[in-house]
Amino acid sequence: MHVISMNDFGPNNPLESVLAEAEKMLPWAKRNTCDKQFPNHKVVILMMERSTRTGGSTEQGAMNLGMRHTMISGVDHTSVLKGESFADTFRMFVGQGARILALRTKIEGAPLFAAKVCQEYVEKISIINPGPVSIINCGDGEHFHPTQTCLDTGTIKLNLDRLDNFRLGIMGDPSKGRTAHSLFQEFSKRPGMKLVIVAPKGFEMPTSYKQGVKNVIESDSLEALAECDIVYVTRFQMERMTEEERRYIESVRRNYVITKKVLDSWNPEVRIMHPLPRVDEIAPEISLDERVIAFQQAEYGIPTRMAIMAMLCERPYIPYALPSEPKRLLAEKDESRIDKKKLVKYFQPVDCGTVVDHIPAGETDQLLKVLKTLRGLKKELPRQFVQYVKTAKYSNRKKDVLLFHGYQLPDFAAATIQALFPKVTINYLSGGNIIVKKRFRVPVAISKNTHCSNENCITNHDREAKPNFIFREIGDGAHNVICEYCDTPLWS
Repeated sequence: MHVISMNDFGPNNPLESVLAEAEKMLPWAKRNTCDKQFPNHKVVILMMERSTRTGGSTEQGAMNLGMRHTMISGVDHTSVLKGESFADTFRMFVGQGARILALRTKIEGAPLFAAKVCQEYVEKISIINPGPVSIINCGDGEHFHPTQTCLDTGTIKLNLDRLDNFRLGIMGDPSKGRTAHSLFQEFSKRPGMKLVIVAPKGFEMPTSYKQGVKNVIESDSLEALAECDIVYVTRFQMERMTEEERRYIESVRRNYVITKKVLDSWNPEVRIMHPLPRVDEIAPEISLDERVIAFQQAEYGIPTRMAIMAMLCERPYIPYALPSEPKRLLAEKDESRIDKKKLVKYFQPVDCGTVVDHIPAGETDQLLKVLKTLRGLKKELPRQFVQYVKTAKYSNRKKDVLLFHGYQLPDFAAATIQALFPKVTINYLSGGNIIVKKRFRVPVAISKNTHCSNENCITNHDREAKPNFIFREIGDGAHNVICEYCDTPLWS
């Protein structure tokens, strides 16, 4: 298996089992050794983006487990600096015997791409490495940092003795902070949680992470954190900002500093966490305050990463693969006679074509954008549409309706529309007095005619990383279509 995002922990691999193992590793970490030893496993710790805590604790964890390891700090210590592709760099480490590749990089989606490349290389090419090769995502750009979330979660468990039913505050720069993204991803699905996000305007948690999540409070004031049990502080990611963003943050950052006065005004039982490095988010005067547990949190990275690496060595390997596309997209169809009077009410009479009905009011332009991307439309294709039409069943609700003359919408395009807008009905008229309503299964992915708009995505940095957009449910049957590598939506 791999540890690429928090989604890799689930029913067959619960996070709680990793945390329990990390607690067992804690006494061993104090002695810089372990009763579990893996001398036949080689770990490559590839910190293409320099790291103090993640790289250091991963290296120490590997040594405690008796693993052979190679530590590379900085992209300038790889041949990527000479123009070598990411794919070829990963292949060379596999060819040199790596069984675990712990990767940190500014390029989003690189760990998932590495999993694919290494898996294929072991299966088809390598004469030395029997595999499998597991990938540990140690941070990819603004995307995810799952091992940090594992140690953060373990730290919370040690301090609160529970992982649900508490108030979690995330403060600073949740827009670009990958640790905040992974933490939010993990705790937003736990019962009884209240999530409080505090950030300057324009630096809030991205909408893509909040979709379908309830009990989220957002504010630009530290006062909103007063009742939190845990406040997770992140530094402003200045290196990922534009010049204009940096100037703005410099003008407001003094409002996002936890001083003793601020801390004393909050819940007396609050615990302050920080993935480090800190800049000025936590005032020096409270560095050793017992309520500030950031440094214990950093230390806990060693037993946590020991537990993760031991898990990858001991548990069955699960290869990365997307589900296969449904053999038939069509799920059901229903035939009925046409009520011609009903059609004339909003459109010119039509004998042959496709009627897309019950589009959410005002969303026709977005739907047409989707069809254009799928190349399901011709520019000269005759069509009519009306917006904000009162529905027959509910007079207080409105909808859009779109009609194509002489054109049968392809199944994949129709299935995509219904995945995005599950209440849409698609009706086919074939020239007689029969109308056929069709309901489609959700596709798995879209790969043709696509490009990821995220300039920092691996698909824009390696020729072998082909854009692929997957369907992900966001609630009530509706789906987003997001980049397989970096989660950027195909359509904004």
